[in-house]
Amino acid sequence: MRSLKRQQGLSTLGWLVAVLVAGFFLRCIFIMAPAYADNRYLQEALRGLGESGTQINEMTEREIYKNLDGFFRINNLRSISAKSAKIERQRGKTLVSFEYEVRLPLLLNVDVVMSFHSVLDSSNADFCCRPITKPEK
Repeated sequence: MRSLKRQQGLSTLGWLVAVLVAGFFLRCIFIMAPAYADNRYLQEALRGLGESGTQINEMTEREIYKNLDGFFRINNLRSISAKSAKIERQRGKTLVSFEYEVRLPLLLNVDVVMSFHSVLDSSNADFCCRPITKPEK
């Protein structure tokens, strides 16, 4: 009978700790999820540019910015603008890349910094939105 008396479940302090830990993780999710959603929409915008295939090589930089800006407005992207795109023209391909950071307050003076890097290579649009890795020397 002594073992049944000891199995009483969590104490009040135990429940308080469990609720605080769960609350902390929920706060992290609610703070960080919109930034990741914006990055997902950014990747969809780049994929949309990539689906046009060779047309992106024929588009001017202004047309690319206009296309991205329209997509960003429709999807209400908050953490980045189309003007921050870096467009590079190379032989037979166009690279459109976004590299940015989002800093959001978590608790008091503790911030969460998330960095994102997405690249569209028009010659290889199937691998859209993955950073280009540089070969090691």
